[in-house]
Amino acid sequence: MKTIIRSLIIVLFVLHLILSIWWMAIFLAFVWFVFWLSSSSAKISQKFRKQTVVVYSLILTGAILAAILFRVLFFSVFMIPSGSMERTIIPGDKIWVNKLVYGPRLPYSPYEIPWVNILFWLAEDKKPDVEKGWWGYKRLKGYRQPDRGDVAVFNHPKSKDIFIKRITAIPGDTLSINNGRVVVNQVVQKDAPYVTYFARVEHDNYNLVRHLLDSLNIKTHKRMHSDHLNGYMTRKEMELLSNCRSVISAEIEPLRPDTAWRVYPKRKQILWNIDNYGPFVIPQKGMQITLNRHTVLLYQQIIKQFEGVEIKESGNHFAVNDIPFETYTFTRNYYFVMGDNRHDSQDSRYFGPVPESELIGKAPSLFFLQIMEDLMHPEYSKHLIIKVEWWLFQPTFEIMTVDHFKRGIGIIG
Repeated sequence: MKTIIRSLIIVLFVLHLILSIWWMAIFLAFVWFVFWLSSSSAKISQKFRKQTVVVYSLILTGAILAAILFRVLFFSVFMIPSGSMERTIIPGDKIWVNKLVYGPRLPYSPYEIPWVNILFWLAEDKKPDVEKGWWGYKRLKGYRQPDRGDVAVFNHPKSKDIFIKRITAIPGDTLSINNGRVVVNQVVQKDAPYVTYFARVEHDNYNLVRHLLDSLNIKTHKRMHSDHLNGYMTRKEMELLSNCRSVISAEIEPLRPDTAWRVYPKRKQILWNIDNYGPFVIPQKGMQITLNRHTVLLYQQIIKQFEGVEIKESGNHFAVNDIPFETYTFTRNYYFVMGDNRHDSQDSRYFGPVPESELIGKAPSLFFLQIMEDLMHPEYSKHLIIKVEWWLFQPTFEIMTVDHFKRGIGIIG
């Protein structure tokens, strides 16, 4: 067994060398050495294990360091505070955030290091300064770059609060939203399974339609003296309802408040809203734009906030930090993110694209679900189907029923 474990560590070590993920290769080499030291029959390792005080001191120190490294480099747990990703994730869910996929972002200060931050908080002569960045942005190499469809956890570009959204467009993409349909690089994107919209269901028999909606587990509400119901639904649910008896129509609610004055870039000259947006080219590191009134309206906020460059109009030209320039080249990658609850989500449509430096990790699985007890109900358990899909370091479980999908551990990424 010991030989198998050592061989497995060596194989992983070589694999990470091939992938040029040096930090993980070093970590695996250290793990192999510790395992060898604790299990080898060599005289030097046996002699070391007899030094009880040293061994136990190292075990205690190693356990603390391992706990810190696990949180900083590998995984963290976050609780979902809002319903912007409902039904994919609901408020109260706890999720494992995988930092290995994109590569772990190193802490900006000691206050971001678990347990170490406690020492700084308790220091008598040290005033807490959690907003101060002690070190610059640095990310270790991961297994791949963030991609469209990923459910990512990140810091809000301005408030730095923890957010979780789905990546809709990556650096260099041209994004448009046409009547709620997301179009990337002129290709209409298929909705993720649980993307919902605020919908309107017109009917001619309230009781029959109400029973139908309940059977589909769709929550709606009826306004007084109206002949329709409103609720959050997927496109498939709207299509299904449209073909049902007593349903006149089921579609995205057309009479919602206009959001043109609130969406990024919040300029009256650009009348976009959350359902009709763009086209907007997502900035990419090395991408060059010609400075004119339109591009400055679109990108001025990003360039000033995240690239530390101020662009001003001066006569018939534009100046970058008071120096005349005709073009500007971006120095960072950015991502456009959207919540799966498309009409109840604070996302890039409001606060703009998210710089790569704000990404924390990918959300591959749920840690705990408030509605897990529902799955124990005989109505569902007798028809339960479990599919297991493995990907590097992130098991994903999908739980479904014959009547309609029920969420289980993991189907969010």
